[in-house]
Amino acid sequence: MPLTVLIVDDTRFTRRKLSDMVKSVYPDTVITEAEDGQQALDEIAKTKFDLMLLDLNMPVFNGFQTLERLQQAKSTLPVVVLSANIQDKAVERTLSLGAMDFMGKPPEMEKLKRILESIVAK
Repeated sequence: MPLTVLIVDDTRFTRRKLSDMVKSVYPDTVITEAEDGQQALDEIAKTKFDLMLLDLNMPVFNGFQTLERLQQAKSTLPVVVLSANIQDKAVERTLSLGAMDFMGKPPEMEKLKRILESIVAK
């Protein structure tokens, strides 16, 4: 069964880049894209994903707000936050809201590969 990944970022270029990175590791991955947290939550309501890659700074619901709503819903979806905002406070907050990991932008291919492999191994 192919890996299903939800990529959430308000920048089309970033979504495409992340999609290409994921598919370079697992070519059969089914990618769904969302431009903001609300779209992401709508997608999660109708599809079961193996992983969400989530930006922090977006319109409508930002990454923090999206994580808060997932936490309130007791979601078990693994979330990796990607952001240029790599301040310790932002990292700590995302992890306290249930994110499994945090990566700076641009993401490191080796770290993304390890994360994907850990999801597939489950």
